[in-house]
Amino acid sequence: MVNMAVLKVHAFDPGRTTGYASGVIEDGKLGVISGQATWNELQLYLQLKMSIPDIIICERFEYRSEAAYGKAGNLSNVDLFPRNLIGVINLYCQEREGQGQSVDVYPQMPRQVLGKKAYWTDAKLKAAKVYKVANPHANDAMRHLLYWWHLGPGFQYNTNGFEPLA
Repeated sequence: MVNMAVLKVHAFDPGRTTGYASGVIEDGKLGVISGQATWNELQLYLQLKMSIPDIIICERFEYRSEAAYGKAGNLSNVDLFPRNLIGVINLYCQEREGQGQSVDVYPQMPRQVLGKKAYWTDAKLKAAKVYKVANPHANDAMRHLLYWWHLGPGFQYNTNGFEPLA
């Protein structure tokens, strides 16, 4: 576990368009901002090297059955690129650990934050003033971050809630 007065947290929804939500935890409050970008592997790696997060939350890759894609037996539309980005995140964390610097990583399944039963609906993101119009990947990354903060391991740091940074 990372023990610092100020912690930098990043959450990722990896894909061809990657959603990201970044936050700074200070005095039990999480300041948040989100966006989305079309990073390749090197660009994501450089973002991580530049920002030096203490905690990373990342949506896991979920390989679904053929039925989930509409046509039984046809997986031709399965995009494996998110696995590349998850690999970059893992490499970055291993590199930091090799340098004696720890990074806490929290993989989360998509079903934890998306779908009909998700706690952080669009309406709740809008009410919290963290919803981004026409940025679905940014919103998904924010859902991952807020799920971790309120309902997951991030709750241990949460004494003063969260607020949008911009």
